[in-house]
Parts: sequence; structure tokens; C-alpha cells
Amino acid sequence: MIKMTILQSFLIFASLSEFSYKNDSGGEMAVYICSKCGTVVESNSNPSGVGCSHGSHLWYKVCNNGGIAPKAGTKAYQCRKCGKVIYCSSTPTGAGCPAGGSHLWYLLG
Repeated sequence: MIKMTILQSFLIFASLSEFSYKNDSGGEMAVYICSKCGTVVESNSNPSGVGCSHGSHLWYKVCNNGGIAPKAGTKAYQCRKCGKVIYCSSTPTGAGCPAGGSHLWYLLG
């Protein structure tokens, strides 16, 4: 419940604000997906393994420049296997699909 509330608050903020995909220290934000539980986060460093519903998170960086909400210079991609939607400046990598194997990303138009 708390995770959903935080995510909803972030998405509302993201839709109401125009901001870059760089964090406060100037680094670009990367998108990570846990191949065990499917959680998607954006971070400028490798996220913590704590809190996965299947033990410890097993993070895969799928996008170097992007986020979980639309940002300037990014495009929406969806995986045909797991259904996750992320926003990246270039095609995401395939590693770490929670549905098994590699992601099959396609550009949403």
C-alpha cells in the first residue's frame, strides 16, 4: 500500500512538473528492473537488494537515460513479455525480464 501511494504521488508530480531526467547532483537517471518481482525504479546508482517479495532484488539496468515517467527527450517502450512500460532516450537493453529470458521492447507510438 505504501509503495503504491509513493508511486502515485510521484506520477502526479511528474505529470504536473516539467523536469529533466538528471538528478540533483547532475547525473543522468538510469532505469532498473528486478528480474524476480518486476519492480521498476530509476536511480543514478545500483538500487538496494532489500525489500523484494522473492528474497533479494536482482536488478538489471535496462536504460541509462530515462525514467518511470515521461521526461524530456525520452520515448515510451513496453516489453511484450512482462508488460512493463519505461521511458528511455534510446532502446532499452533486453536483460532481466521478470517473465523469463530477455525483454522484447517495442516503441509505443
